[in-house]
Amino acid sequence: MQRFQYILKAEDYKGVLTKDSRLDCAQLFPMKAKKSVAVRAERVGHLTAEDEAKVLPLVASCGFIDAHMRKVYRIGQK
Repeated sequence: MQRFQYILKAEDYKGVLTKDSRLDCAQLFPMKAKKSVAVRAERVGHLTAEDEAKVLPLVASCGFIDAHMRKVYRIGQK
């Protein structure tokens, strides 16, 4: 499972992270639309472009996410 974790550097997420943290790429955590438009959501829930480029292939390669969820979130699709 550790190979599906990605380290987010606190310095890249000031005001959100106080220390380096692990992002679990083996499980999806749905968020309600109402919560995603909250004021704090401008920072929370967004990855840097560099992290996003590394995380998305990791999520796509994970065998723990079922086909339905892959389709819903367009994981591994171009």
